[in-house]
Amino acid sequence: MRRRVAVPHELASLAGDVYVLADEKEPDKAERLLVGAFKICAPIMRRRSWRIGTLCEMVPTRSSIYGLNENAGQTIRVRLREPGDGTQALEFHTVLHTFLHELCHNVHANHSAEFYDLLDEISDEAASVKFRQGAWICATCVRADSFSRAYARVCVCVEKTTGWARASMAASGAVVPGWEAAPVAAGYSI
Repeated sequence: MRRRVAVPHELASLAGDVYVLADEKEPDKAERLLVGAFKICAPIMRRRSWRIGTLCEMVPTRSSIYGLNENAGQTIRVRLREPGDGTQALEFHTVLHTFLHELCHNVHANHSAEFYDLLDEISDEAASVKFRQGAWICATCVRADSFSRAYARVCVCVEKTTGWARASMAASGAVVPGWEAAPVAAGYSI
């Protein structure tokens, strides 16, 4: 059974309906993941005049499937839970990367070079959106689907390069070569 999600006003014009699965455990957590990814993708969608009919959670039978785009955005389905364990939510970066991937199918049906060029481009834009929201996440980590846990303020590559813990980096507002200091919003969450 599906549960309709009340999306914020600024997202309503970009998707006809948004649903999570009410039968699964913790539908509120699933809703936060889906809406959080949608908020980051919204500026990208607006800039390209992309609109989707339905955005919804899916639980595919194959563990290798994380998303599905039907009819160039008529419906985009995104896995929000770990394969084989409906009680464990996927990490936010996986949900975001899947949503970005499925949005690219609005333009390119197949996984062509043009598809991956577009995915790189919108991954850069998603990283920029997260950065402006006060997160320390670089485009490389968004593309590689490797940035830290949901709502983290430091991406994995910065953490590995500097050896600093996320908390001290966020608290200090330190500048890493090649990065500009990002304001860290108090109580940042999606």
